[in-house]
Amino acid sequence: MLYLAWGVFLFNPLIIGVYHMLGFIRVSTRKPKSPTKKYLTSCARVIHASAVATLALSHTRVPYTNISGRPITNLEVFYTHWSYTATLEWSPTSALSVRAAVEYPAGTITPLYDSSGNRDIGIAGGGIGAALKASELNIPAGAVYYIRTRCVSAGGDGAIPRAYTHNAAHEGGTIQSYTAAANDGSDYTTSGNQPISTGAGYGPAAICSREADHKSRSFAIYGDSIARGSLSGGISFAETGIIGAGYSYINFSFSGAKIQSNTAMTKRRDLMKAIGVTDIVMNYPVNDLMNSRTVAQIQSDFNTLWANFKADGIRSIIQSTCLPKTVTDINTPDPVPTGAFTGGASCLRAQINAWFRSVAGSPNKPNYVFEFADVLESARDTGQWKDTTVTTDFLHPTAAGAAQAGNALTTALQGWGF
Repeated sequence: MLYLAWGVFLFNPLIIGVYHMLGFIRVSTRKPKSPTKKYLTSCARVIHASAVATLALSHTRVPYTNISGRPITNLEVFYTHWSYTATLEWSPTSALSVRAAVEYPAGTITPLYDSSGNRDIGIAGGGIGAALKASELNIPAGAVYYIRTRCVSAGGDGAIPRAYTHNAAHEGGTIQSYTAAANDGSDYTTSGNQPISTGAGYGPAAICSREADHKSRSFAIYGDSIARGSLSGGISFAETGIIGAGYSYINFSFSGAKIQSNTAMTKRRDLMKAIGVTDIVMNYPVNDLMNSRTVAQIQSDFNTLWANFKADGIRSIIQSTCLPKTVTDINTPDPVPTGAFTGGASCLRAQINAWFRSVAGSPNKPNYVFEFADVLESARDTGQWKDTTVTTDFLHPTAAGAAQAGNALTTALQGWGF
């Protein structure tokens, strides 16, 4: 959108030079050179969401904190030309011209270039731009750095995806964002201060850093507001758990998202491939159950999405069990479960959770099940929350509950060998 959730990393298996020739196998004895691994940074936490602007020009200066525990020496910044909501992915018809720079320390601006040495990249509607890169950097662990972006829209509907809201607190700093209907003649990716406005601007969809010595796996997070951390003090159990285990992430979760509307996710999957996501944490289907989907319909939707991820080469899918949903009842000391979330093993939520456990490890199914509900539910299938773990809407974990679940996910990941 992801603090420096440090890296989605292109992971390429080590090739040791094995050849098959005329029935004989010849193995190279030459010591292979260790490949450089790629790590996703925190920017992915904000990725372009639902808003678009029909404007010609956008500038942004977006802060990120390096929490990787090591200096960043190389950056690759990815830009996309699409947006998504809880129910769809949308492609503008315009073309974008994008350039960018990294700023560290404050006031020192280093332009980014593509692999051919160009500052400007073109991105068609629905596409992903070529990575813009900088090397020989030295951004220490814990330091705040900035990504500056200049985007010009031409032709078509003139739309620019936008998600970076001016003056919002983000990753250790404040976002500066500016949109205008005409080119102001400036290039704030080279020098000077970003103009200040109240708009929401265009910026990176993902940032990766290439470092030689670090973990080579990274995660995408899919789900609803619970996975996003909404109403939980901004704390996402998935982000907390992944960072705790020493990995990076990109968070595609969106408030109100349903598995029903997100079985294809072609554009988000394309970005995952470009930046090298290897594993997935998922948190559905609260909203599907609240919208009267049947168990069979929900199972069909999960099967489709899981199969799509596995076809993309995702190594592990970690499926979270579904949390309770309760309502207030002045006649009882505790909130009571309702609808598809009523207590007992026969309720729809409990059936879905039991199904997750039964299919885990099968082909095109989740590799692991994270017992999210067990961490925060009074006991399995009661449909009631533990005290102090749910917000006043009786649907979202509190900050403390989300942190508790995140720590449990870290323990689970470590137990699974991550």
